[in-house]
Amino acid sequence: MSNGVLIGLNGVVNSGLSGLAVYLYWGGALVVYSGLYLNVFQGLLCMALTGYFFDALLPVTSGQSLVLFAVGYGLLAAFRNVFQKCNFFQAACLAVVLNALLGIAQIFLLGQPHWHACGYWTRTVGDLIFSTLTIFPVALWFFELQSWFLKKASQ
Repeated sequence: MSNGVLIGLNGVVNSGLSGLAVYLYWGGALVVYSGLYLNVFQGLLCMALTGYFFDALLPVTSGQSLVLFAVGYGLLAAFRNVFQKCNFFQAACLAVVLNALLGIAQIFLLGQPHWHACGYWTRTVGDLIFSTLTIFPVALWFFELQSWFLKKASQ
């Protein structure tokens, strides 16, 4: 449920920033919490639903974000023992790194016909920088929201 809240918030913020020609990508925060705290079945199911829901906002083929989120989840799940005791600050740092990696993957997957254009690289790298700057506070808030949802669900 909280992934849907963040996707909706990301869509609203991007809609508001459209006049400035800025697009923020917060996919890393969607993957980190699931990768660290959910078991494999729950995590992959969450990534499948999140990926399809995220793709609904983008002009991409259905399932592209699903694959990227599943790969990101797999990387985090593989190193779960290393990050098991991580607090929300450290998880937000992981979200920054994963968001940058997922953003770079999106740039290369979506922009193949436009790689020769200088404007494409200026725009996408600028968007990636703005996304990286904004993901940390968003991830901290988002992890608190997910923790709150889980506490309410367990009561």
